[in-house]
Amino acid sequence: MSPGSPLPVTISITESIHPRVWYVVAQNCQTNTGVSLSSFEMKFFNNGGFFSHQYSWDDQGLCQMYLVCFVVALMGFVAHTTSLEKLRVNTGHIHPIVWCITCVTGCFTLSVGCKALHWYIYGSDGVGVPFFDFVGGLLSILAQMGIICVSLAIAKGWTVSVDILEDRTRLLALLGALAAAYIFVWIWYEEVKDPALAIYVYDSGVGILIVLLRLAAFGWFAYELHKTMTSEGIEPKYSFYSVFGGLMVFWHLCFPLYVLIGSAVAPWCKAKVLFSLTTCTNCIAVQGLIGLFYPRWISLNFQVSTPDVMTGSNTPYDRI
Repeated sequence: MSPGSPLPVTISITESIHPRVWYVVAQNCQTNTGVSLSSFEMKFFNNGGFFSHQYSWDDQGLCQMYLVCFVVALMGFVAHTTSLEKLRVNTGHIHPIVWCITCVTGCFTLSVGCKALHWYIYGSDGVGVPFFDFVGGLLSILAQMGIICVSLAIAKGWTVSVDILEDRTRLLALLGALAAAYIFVWIWYEEVKDPALAIYVYDSGVGILIVLLRLAAFGWFAYELHKTMTSEGIEPKYSFYSVFGGLMVFWHLCFPLYVLIGSAVAPWCKAKVLFSLTTCTNCIAVQGLIGLFYPRWISLNFQVSTPDVMTGSNTPYDRI
């Protein structure tokens, strides 16, 4: 074999289980030959095309999932942002709840975009862009916390039937506790956990705390939604609350359900299964919010009044 020429070797895998790590032992059987292992470069690839070549078993499918979610999220975000000018023309200003949806939609779109870019580049070099992977995870957390905030605000009737958002202190406390729990989980997963342990994030104590906080948020949401829907004067907007409530109940309850499913999934595919389920569910929730808060429905379901330009006063909803 001439220097610098490749020597491909195919190894068939017949194991009934999926090992997490492969390694090669090399030994120079002849002495005084001047051959050094530093003269060789070994690369390992999986059999298959682009979406299998560099991806390990526990990562295969993630790139396609993130690419599809990014395309769907980008289409929704473009439709939402282009509708803002129409809303401004119809009402004289952008309704504050729409700005909240814009932030949530933007965070989610950037999240899956960063993840998709990382995993696509990973298919070329087996490394990807870890910074994009980190930013995508961070934006995903922000998007989920934004969905929680919007769901609680609307369930309490803010901008739909009441002018002022009440219990802001408790809402901020809940979001702060969730943010702290996510930070602790990230530190534990990246700095403390033994990489050899097949433990998923939500198998840890702090991960369970996140699940409990999310369940507490759902309980609060269900209570506020029931109270608002049974209040007087809500009949014209009952259909909106029914659709919105169904979407948010689905989103809130899927998270603990997926954690339970994850406990029964094999360790070598647990992460990609749960990432796929949660990302697709977040995508459905975000697109549902875009549809519910489209300008046509805003004027029908929300209290909208044009700011008084002569006095410089704003609508009460500009003060959350």
